[in-house]
Formats: sequence, C-alpha cells, structure tokens
Amino acid sequence: MEDHRFLKRVEALEASTLSLHRRWLTQLLCVACNTLISIIVYFSLISLGFNILLYGYGSKRQICALFGRQLSHYHVIHFHGYHPDITIQKVLYISFCASS
Repeated sequence: MEDHRFLKRVEALEASTLSLHRRWLTQLLCVACNTLISIIVYFSLISLGFNILLYGYGSKRQICALFGRQLSHYHVIHFHGYHPDITIQKVLYISFCASS
C-alpha cells in the first residue's frame, strides 16, 4: 500500500516537472520567434535608410553582435551602456563621426 502511494507521488512529481519543462520550452520558443521577428524588422528598417538604436539588450549581447556582423556593409557601432563613462553625448558624437 505504501509503495503504491510512493509511486503516485513520483508520477505526480514527474508530471509537474514535465509540465514545467513544456512551459519553459514554450517561453523559450516565444523569445526566439520574437527575436527573429525583431531582426527581420530591423533589417527592413535599415534597408529603407533608417538608423536603429538597440538598448536594454544586456544579456543578449551575442545576438546584437551576430546582427552587427550581418550588417558588415553598414556602419555598426557597439557600446556597452553599463560602462560608467558612456553618456548619450559620447554615443551621438561617435555615431556622427562614424557616419561622416
């Protein structure tokens, strides 16, 4: 009888863990799809002559770096905004100098 209860608990734990993994994978896929859609929009804007400024990407620096490598025929400037010496004035100045 006690073995039966133990097996039920193990099954319930496995089911909840599987459910958690499914939710996590679903959220991960949503983030990946949203990132891909954003990159397509960014490419479209750049090809139309617009400039883009990405901020708040923090842990997504690798995605931004990959995106920048795909734009090798455009001007791409990377700033690490968490650096205390970075100001909006410096960003605009360097951006202006790079585009001249």
